[in-house]
Amino acid sequence: MYLTEKEILNEFSSIYRCLDYISEHEEEIRQTFQGRKKAWIVGSGSSYYLAKSAAAMLTLRCGIPSFAVTAGELLLHMEKYENAVKDSLVLFISRSGRTSEAVQSCRKIRALSGVFTAALCADPYGELCGLCGLTLCVPWAFDESVCQTRTIGSFYACLGMMTAILSDDKKLRNELYEVSGREAEWNEKILPFAKEAAAWNWKRGIVLGDGEAAGVMEEAALAFKEICGTNSNFYNVLDVRHGPMVVIDSEVLVFVFLENGNDGVLSPLVKELAEKTDYLITFGPGEPPYPGAVHKKVSGFDDPISYAIAALYLLQNLTLQKALQKGLNPDQPAGLDAWIKL
Repeated sequence: MYLTEKEILNEFSSIYRCLDYISEHEEEIRQTFQGRKKAWIVGSGSSYYLAKSAAAMLTLRCGIPSFAVTAGELLLHMEKYENAVKDSLVLFISRSGRTSEAVQSCRKIRALSGVFTAALCADPYGELCGLCGLTLCVPWAFDESVCQTRTIGSFYACLGMMTAILSDDKKLRNELYEVSGREAEWNEKILPFAKEAAAWNWKRGIVLGDGEAAGVMEEAALAFKEICGTNSNFYNVLDVRHGPMVVIDSEVLVFVFLENGNDGVLSPLVKELAEKTDYLITFGPGEPPYPGAVHKKVSGFDDPISYAIAALYLLQNLTLQKALQKGLNPDQPAGLDAWIKL
């Protein structure tokens, strides 16, 4: 068994520990965010996509206007960001805590007026851990493999639990625990389907999603490139009609992450997608907005932050299975390192 596969299969037990860990640090998290008028979430690569979801969570759920930026852009153009970042909470997300852009930009940003820095990492020995005012570290979530899988699901769950704490959302908190506690059910439903869908004769992938799940769905699209060497893109759900629809054909797998409601608006889109490709998957609660798709229904969940974890798990397993069917080693993607040093 490849290391990537082992880490994916360990994802839900890691998530459960992360939820407990964040809950144990509830008071520190509340104090850190108390009175903050804005936040910046910083990451590189996969962590940047998580930053997008985190910024949406804090803005939409917690009333804290929040912005995502790559660590590289922040480092290269610090002078442009000084006024914007001043008096903000700046949260760095990094698996290793060693990525050069994140460490260097953190060192610079700490000197700005009123800035408080925090970090979410999976390696307690990473440099970021010693630089930030608050460090949340979940070492059991650390991925040894190059492509991040378990770390992504675990970090996303951490961010979801932080959102539940800051917005006093007990329902979300309960749903996050419920998702992580259904590992056996997900494996029974998701793993066979992931293998089946990987065997379909598609050549490219497109993932669609909105809101707080958009960032982590964009990360799932990246998994197509990194894990199974397949070209892929992410778009917001209805925005796919504004140009990207022209590149969808019979060789494209399209995955649509659905939120509750708006079936009347989504039905024409899903119908159009179903007419373009035979490889269409919709995922979410309720019934499919159009019968031409393969619909994976999640029952018992209302909050997209929670059931996005199951969608991510499906796509990670699908890309893993595609890699294995193509004879690729998912632990050794060409030209990619676990963390980047400038």
